[in-house]
Amino acid sequence: VLRDPRADAPNSAADGQHLAFYQQEFTLKAARNAGLEVVEESLTVEQAISADELVIASTTQDIVPVVKIDDKPIGNGIPGKHADLLNREFRSFTT
Repeated sequence: VLRDPRADAPNSAADGQHLAFYQQEFTLKAARNAGLEVVEESLTVEQAISADELVIASTTQDIVPVVKIDDKPIGNGIPGKHADLLNREFRSFTT
């Protein structure tokens, strides 16, 4: 969940989710390198829907922007500046 200048990331251990360690590490590092304050916490669907931008981390697609949930637009309904920046930062670690 992106709200400039902050990135709220799910705390995978607390949520019972386990994103591959390197994926989570690189995603959070990319957010910090992009100048975002990273906060790991449990997130709700409502927080995701009200975000300025929303991204998901994928082991096959890297950082993927999410533009709507249940037909409700996230932000202005198009990928934002942070999604592209996070993807570039992430790929600088992995390529």
